[in-house]
Amino acid sequence: MRVAQLCYPYGGSGAIPGSFLHALTARGGELRLAASARIESGGGRVRGVTTVEGEFVAADTVVSNAGLKRTIAMSGREAFPAEYLARADGLRDSEAFTP
Repeated sequence: MRVAQLCYPYGGSGAIPGSFLHALTARGGELRLAASARIESGGGRVRGVTTVEGEFVAADTVVSNAGLKRTIAMSGREAFPAEYLARADGLRDSEAFTP
């Protein structure tokens, strides 16, 4: 019988997001935390974010961990197809983490 092994990478579990951050910065990306007030899009593509200070930051990719419904609210419902919104509206937040 084979036993599955659960292992952590060298450096612990923090090494995983650390490797993502390293790849981002090595390619000229920038990490900004708790800065986004609105995700801006147009023509079916993300354009960047407007920060809480009103600064527009252009971006090819925006990653949100705010949860699906809050991310839709930050983007504006007009940024998504109706079918996607119908599916999202039918989901319930897990509330796995409550700030």
